[in-house]
Amino acid sequence: MKLEKLDTKFYVGTPSERHEEPDGGEVWLRKVKDGSVIQEDEYVVFLAKDSAFAATLPVYREICAAMGADQRQLDSVDAMIGRLNGWRIMNASKCKVPDIGPGEKTLTDE
Repeated sequence: MKLEKLDTKFYVGTPSERHEEPDGGEVWLRKVKDGSVIQEDEYVVFLAKDSAFAATLPVYREICAAMGADQRQLDSVDAMIGRLNGWRIMNASKCKVPDIGPGEKTLTDE
């Protein structure tokens, strides 16, 4: 079964992808449109299994529209909502209330 990419605007790639940077074994978040690197202080990550995130996306779409986002952005969010909901149907056993489990570390714990 081929996995569908849920967010089509970004991808995870190595530093040497589409650029001449040395590859130190790291992976970076990049923009699909030009391969540019998104710095760590410029993004947050939510997982498809997070039930609160799934409930938030339609509200995000409404806010985008109210702020005057163009139709291409709204269509992209609608498509992401569709992909996310499809993933959640196919992976219902993985979906859950967000948490930080016992023994789970975060970067602030280091």
